Amino acid sequence: PAPGKKKPQLMTLGIAGAVAILISGTWWRDAIDYLFEVEFRMRERQDVSLVLAEPASDSAVYELMRLPGVMRVEIDRSAPVRLLHGHRSYRTTLTGLSSGATLRLLLDDDLRDVPLPEEGLVINRTLADLLAVRPGDRVRVEVLQGARKSVDVPVVALVADLMGTPAFMHIDALNRLLGEGDAMSGARLRLDAAERVRFLQ
Repeated sequence: PAPGKKKPQLMTLGIAGAVAILISGTWWRDAIDYLFEVEFRMRERQDVSLVLAEPASDSAVYELMRLPGVMRVEIDRSAPVRLLHGHRSYRTTLTGLSSGATLRLLLDDDLRDVPLPEEGLVINRTLADLLAVRPGDRVRVEVLQGARKSVDVPVVALVADLMGTPAFMHIDALNRLLGEGDAMSGARLRLDAAERVRFLQ
């Protein structure tokens, strides 16, 4: 090309590079906003998360309901596990949720609610890729506490959590697997905003 035609080409290249720098320097703000919106407004909807040092009887829910400002309590049960499929394995936390939970939702890639099955596993899509499993496959669940039971469980559905690689099942099914009776290891609480200070005190 003639020398005079190089300047517009270089100018276009320079503008394109400047725009790319602007976009690459600010994309993370939108990413963090999206993360907070999905994880802490849509998926995790509680005002307070309570984690117990040791599992307790699920009857403790009545004591939690008597605390000032508590409008709703949803208990959960968590246990460290190793999930195995073929030659692949991964350590994670298996969390048992209650039917009809509204303070901790299971959402798919389109942010639609995934119903919690009575039996079987619901696992994070990233974890499914690590284990090379899909719904219908069976996964060996090795409990890493207590009696350290091991059982094969079908994968029923996949969810799209943006943080971590969690696995879920119905709290009753998890308690049967653990063999420790009806227990809870944590709870999610919805508070009356006017009573929040009293509750924290």
